Amino acid sequence: MKGRIIFIIVLIPILSLSNGLYFLYEDGTNCTMYCDKDFYPRTNNTIAVYGDSRWNDKIHGKIVQLIENNRPSIVIHLGDMVNRGDNLREWKKFFEITSSLRKNSYFQLVKGNHENPDIYFKKFFGYYNYYADYKGVRLIFLDLNGSVDFLKKYGNKNSIVFIHYPIYTVGPHYKDNLNLSRLNDVIKQKGIKLVISAHDHNYQRFVVGRITYIVSGGGGAFLYDKVIYNEHLVSFYKKHHFLLLKLIGNSVEIKVIDLENKVLEEFSVEF
Repeated sequence: MKGRIIFIIVLIPILSLSNGLYFLYEDGTNCTMYCDKDFYPRTNNTIAVYGDSRWNDKIHGKIVQLIENNRPSIVIHLGDMVNRGDNLREWKKFFEITSSLRKNSYFQLVKGNHENPDIYFKKFFGYYNYYADYKGVRLIFLDLNGSVDFLKKYGNKNSIVFIHYPIYTVGPHYKDNLNLSRLNDVIKQKGIKLVISAHDHNYQRFVVGRITYIVSGGGGAFLYDKVIYNEHLVSFYKKHHFLLLKLIGNSVEIKVIDLENKVLEEFSVEF
């Protein structure tokens, strides 16, 4: 069966979620077994993206409210939802804060380093590498492990890649030895034009050849400075923020919005 996504979600009663977790299947029209009559997904081609919300629940809550004001069809969290993956109290708080986003939006996510130990991530979300086709665009969600083979199999030129760890960064995590060169080779081979990550707590945009690389780690965690130079860096903001993506034909329009609801920059990427 071609490219089927299998995504298993287990919700334990202790969380007492007010609504479920709704993920897209391959065809972009169905949700998981937890989709019920009370879930009415929006279909406005808008995707909100943010990451690294750990540490600061107040800022995270404000980001969530600003996102909800835009009524996106899909919300994507780029990882580091909690500070420790084995802390159930932090998970309960995360689900509480994001409750409004999960009522009418598909809630997609990738695993960050702070989801380790990953006992609860496994229970709540299941798989680590998956994809969904939505409005003619393939959304690919990757973990560090297994990402190369998965992208080789399922990536195409109409893909947007979401992964916690940045391929390019001028933040302090440039020192991390993540060995992402093989993944980047596949991104180039597949003709992918947009890669969105987090991990460093700021906003960065790089353009390397025809590929745009974004770092969006401003969801609540304390912010990081720019610490090195990179000739491919187009823009940098040390601000809490989120991204708003609008899918229009063969392109995606992207707005970067801060806590004051100010658009920091706006640009488009063509597939």
